[in-house]
Order: sequence, then C-alpha cells, then structure tokens
Amino acid sequence: MLRLSMRAHHIAFLGLNLLSISQLSHAGAPSINVGTLFDYLPPNSSSTLKRVRNSGDATAYVRVEITQMHYDAAGNISESPVDAAALARSQAGVSGLIASPSRMIIPAKGQQATRLVFRGARDSEQYYRVRYIPVVPDSNEFS
Repeated sequence: MLRLSMRAHHIAFLGLNLLSISQLSHAGAPSINVGTLFDYLPPNSSSTLKRVRNSGDATAYVRVEITQMHYDAAGNISESPVDAAALARSQAGVSGLIASPSRMIIPAKGQQATRLVFRGARDSEQYYRVRYIPVVPDSNEFS
C-alpha cells in the first residue's frame, strides 16, 4: 500500500507491503519489498521511479493499484479508484496518479521498477494509496 500526499506543491508517497509473501513460511515463494514507505515528488517533477524487489526464490507477479484518499472534516478516510485510462489519454479535466507499468513480473532475487506519474493541477493537497499486490499469474493479464 502506498500513500501519496500533496502539500505546498510536493507529493509524498507512503508505502507498506502488507500483502508480501513471506519467504520463511513458503519455500520457493516470492518475497516482495517496496522499499521506503514515504517519498516526496518535488514541485519541479511530475514523476518518480519506485523499485520493487523480490528477495524470494520464485518469480513474483505483481499488480499495481492506485486509489485517491479523501478525508472529511471528522478525519474519516474514504478511497476512490483512479481512472488510469483517462489519465493515460490525457483526458481534459482529469488529474491523478498513474503507474507504468501497472503489472510487473519480478524474477527471483531481482527487481523491477514502476514509474509513478502525476497528471493534472498541483494546487491542492492530495493523497494517494498505491498497492503492490502479488497475484497468481493469469495468461490474459501477464502475457
């Protein structure tokens, strides 16, 4: 899970790999590590590179999902999905965070990177959660 915050034209990332597969509990399994939990996207940049490592003994198949976080006056949090297709097309009036690639195949003892790109106006504080979800490979999704 990864959180993105925008304050004073900065964007910050908070990530937590809650869905990692433990190498100790399964022999020959992937073990995903997303690295630092909190990063900033400086005001003069619209993208950052996030490295995901697999220290396990098997290939990891990972899906990247992004949601925007909303806080109400009482401090309650809700999430809404980001329209990645509209962001990729640069559709007018759409802003948010997009991941490229949105699916990764990470070899055992290897790493892969995903680029997180923010599109739109950076005139208000915004929060995003990015989840790196290990999945069972599907020939349609990871072909």
